[in-house]
Amino acid sequence: MGRIELNGMRFHAFHGCCESEKLLGNLFTVDIWCDYDSSSAERSDFIEDAVDYSVIYNIVKREMDIRSNLIENLCYRILNGIKNTLPGISHCGVKVYKMNPPLAGTVCSSSFYIEY
Repeated sequence: MGRIELNGMRFHAFHGCCESEKLLGNLFTVDIWCDYDSSSAERSDFIEDAVDYSVIYNIVKREMDIRSNLIENLCYRILNGIKNTLPGISHCGVKVYKMNPPLAGTVCSSSFYIEY
């Protein structure tokens, strides 16, 4: 088994319950990891035998463009998109960080993590 990771994908998006988040948006960072049987890719050196991480990135980008009130819903949609598009993945995790959440104090980020 091997693991591929995409870390620190950044998007400006409009997720959240506050009117300011819906109007102005916020910066989000997304980390993904996926486990799969990478033995064929390890031996062959052919992209066709590996998980194409551009597919994962495009799933994340597509879901980031669809507004959600909650990052829980956003994570679920990203994870579900990966699961439905890349059936060779045996285990996957998604973590979304909302940078500068709208709170009354200084907070670098809030985040939610989900996996299957």
